[in-house]
Amino acid sequence: AMFAASPPSSMYDLLLLLEGASWVCSGNRSACWADPSTVSLTEAGFQQILAQSFAVPMATFVARVVEHYGGRVVSQGGLDGFAASVKSFEDIITEMEEQPRWAVWSPEAACILDSTSDAAVVGLTLEYACHHAWFNCSHIPEMCLGSDWDKAAYVLSVYVNERSVSRLPTCFFKGALIFGQAPAHAVHGSPCIVTADPLTTPLTDEGYQAIVKQSDPQKVAAFMYRVVVEQLNSTVSDESQLASLASNPPMSMYDLTSLLNESSWVCDADSPTCLPRPSEAPLSDQGFQQILAQGNETGIAVFALRVIDHFGGQVMDADSFNTTIQSVTSLKELVAVLEQRPPWALWKPEAVCAIQEDPGLAESMVVALTVEYACLHMHVFNCSNIPPQCSEDLWDAADYALSVYALEHGFDALPTCYFKGTLIFARTRADSSKC
Repeated sequence: AMFAASPPSSMYDLLLLLEGASWVCSGNRSACWADPSTVSLTEAGFQQILAQSFAVPMATFVARVVEHYGGRVVSQGGLDGFAASVKSFEDIITEMEEQPRWAVWSPEAACILDSTSDAAVVGLTLEYACHHAWFNCSHIPEMCLGSDWDKAAYVLSVYVNERSVSRLPTCFFKGALIFGQAPAHAVHGSPCIVTADPLTTPLTDEGYQAIVKQSDPQKVAAFMYRVVVEQLNSTVSDESQLASLASNPPMSMYDLTSLLNESSWVCDADSPTCLPRPSEAPLSDQGFQQILAQGNETGIAVFALRVIDHFGGQVMDADSFNTTIQSVTSLKELVAVLEQRPPWALWKPEAVCAIQEDPGLAESMVVALTVEYACLHMHVFNCSNIPPQCSEDLWDAADYALSVYALEHGFDALPTCYFKGTLIFARTRADSSKC
């Protein structure tokens, strides 16, 4: 903290000073403190962090437990205050069960495994769930048979869904937090976690039953729409027919698939008469209008979720999100809403300007013109100093130049990442991104 209060003037000086600092500990030294971002979420792991007597590591550890329970920290002050007062791992669990206001909590959080869980505990938990669930564990879908963690993620989420119990008490086993965490949106969802969210739950009979049991035709329709798009590689040509089926759903996933295959209103996606799917339509106003023309609320929601994810956001209040997007009639309107950072979503401060992963969604000419504009309007940075590893490829060069441009001008990621009516470079950067 003392070092950060008076930082060196360049990255070069920073590296030199850090290499010689006695308080910088190499990861292969036994004297190193436990890493709060990787230590096990157990009483033992907690004690290792507590022994350090530093506020920052404890706050990092607590934030992991919050995320593990389907929450996101929204008040750093609230987190820091709690972390400074916590005395035991049980204190953290108690706080999580009360869902403190310094975090927001996802109603779709499900029971899944922590990747750092002890293999023996995972095996025992999986065995227990298989013996006490109505679900037959021999029916675990093939996509989840790759590891005990995937098997347990599926079986445990089914086990909890069968009993309709709160996720918190059931996600603490043998002193280890091993399966409470919120899944991502459908665009990045896990295939092995059964949830109450029709946009993320697996397209299996267990996932179907988790939606049908809620007796919510809109959620059932959303699930059915995903089956049409993702499993049948088709699209819905008549939403009223889909709504009618959702109001009186068949008993099983097998029956549902059979009915959809025989339905005249399910259109083969390869047919030239079919409109683009919301998960693949270009993130442009033309793409939005194509989805809007289909009159399918689920399709519009899927498209809007992609835009929000693209801007570094995550929806936390699905009802408010759905209410908002129902009144949006153009991509420009949606962008204007997102620029206000609406409270129904959580916005990552690390989101920056970067070119779309798929070059096909951003024409080379538009990218080149955008980079040229950014380079001409830099106050400090000279584009001739783009690092070698980022200068050979146009998209890498654009990633670097645009993110520096946004930092220099002090803009949020949102308004600077909407260019020529097409969303081409706003998204959360992957940790592995080099530029």
